[in-house]
Amino acid sequence: MKTIDIRLIKNHIKARYLCKIFLIMAPLFIVILIWCCITLYRTPVNLVTRVRDLTDLRNALEAYNRDHGEYPDTHDEWIGRYNTWGKAAEDWIPNLAPRYIKALPVDPRYTTNGGYQYLYRSDGRDFKLLTFFPEGDCPTITKERPELLDPIRGGKAAYTCHAYGFWSPGAAHW
Repeated sequence: MKTIDIRLIKNHIKARYLCKIFLIMAPLFIVILIWCCITLYRTPVNLVTRVRDLTDLRNALEAYNRDHGEYPDTHDEWIGRYNTWGKAAEDWIPNLAPRYIKALPVDPRYTTNGGYQYLYRSDGRDFKLLTFFPEGDCPTITKERPELLDPIRGGKAAYTCHAYGFWSPGAAHW
């Protein structure tokens, strides 16, 4: 009669138990990993896109100002491609595209929600260009580019960080 080594049986049971745990946990780990990648990497791409778009627009506005002695005038009204707080228009920065910028960009969320857009305001002398409610950008902008935080909507007033962008000195508190 053969003797059965109890240690072999215990090791076999442990191995089967560990395999079952692995088979259950592996798909869960993969789902969590995919979710983390989507969540963590989506926002920085949008952040980079927004900052690039706003920088390109600011540069185009400065070129326009050099040529015309003023900024494209919206008669002190906020205008965006879509807009919750004012006028909406395809040509939301009048006369800027295609001469000073190939095309006016849209927020990378590609939504028609008027609260999630790039908005522009100018009286001809000064301008303000902002992105509103920019998802998870604010912690990075606050740390890396605090000068872009809107003085009214960027954390120094009643709002924690509803907007960031560029503006001329006279438009800082619009």
